[in-house]
Amino acid sequence: MQHDQLVGADPVFADIERETFGLDPASVESKITEETAAIIPVHVYGAPCRIHELSRIATENDLWLIEDAAEAFGATANGELVGTIGDIAALSFCQNKILPTGEGGAVITDNAELAVKASQFSNHGRVDGDYFESVGSGEYETVGSNYRMPDIVAAVGCAQLSKVDDLIKSRRAIAAHYRDGISDISGIKIHKSLDDDRHVCQLFTIIFENKSYRQYAIKTLTSKEISCKIYWDPPLHQGTLFTSDRHPSLPHTDSVSSRVLSLPMYPTLSSRDVDRVLSSLRDAMIKSP
Repeated sequence: MQHDQLVGADPVFADIERETFGLDPASVESKITEETAAIIPVHVYGAPCRIHELSRIATENDLWLIEDAAEAFGATANGELVGTIGDIAALSFCQNKILPTGEGGAVITDNAELAVKASQFSNHGRVDGDYFESVGSGEYETVGSNYRMPDIVAAVGCAQLSKVDDLIKSRRAIAAHYRDGISDISGIKIHKSLDDDRHVCQLFTIIFENKSYRQYAIKTLTSKEISCKIYWDPPLHQGTLFTSDRHPSLPHTDSVSSRVLSLPMYPTLSSRDVDRVLSSLRDAMIKSP
């Protein structure tokens, strides 16, 4: 397996659990060794994973808990916002996320030391200071890169923050419309959160009974110029980057990845367009071999 050249770590993949598609705490526990440094769960498609169970495991084993909340801005788990439960978290603001700015992201933490390190890493490893307002060349303490978000992009994000609750509300209403329509289509189920009120619906993802149904649905939707996308098949542990090592046995991940499909989802998606997607799915499943 090729290790991560940035941090010198080898990723160890754990399986997902069937309900949220997030990391399965039991699978995570079975993978922990003396060399384990951190647990990195993803809140997939806008649904919180079993983050408090993973937090307990991290605490008991003295591990860092790093949340990937890129798809779940605004989602909550037991009343706490995802991204605020672990030691540090990553957010994404690219065009299809809950709070879009066009591109960019953020790192959030309540750990002052980690905050300083993240800030330095995103700014060439430079010590914080008035670099652009000073005659000095600055001091560089560590390895870093240029991950600074442009001010104009950040300004877009600040404006989006004022209406993010409405954006999430719109997404949930669209998801409810999808759910109602899909409930009577055989061969298809929907991705669910532990509680649908906690799902912010960054994507609306369905899961087919088998892969052939999915392929026929993709063909039908594409022929009608309706966008759809697979996240993710092959799953990461089967990706090119890790082909030098034997693929771990992750039966739930392998099964789910071969059958999921994400449908159009954005806050201004009209009811008429949702009905068009649903009608096309019905046609696909009726005519599928």
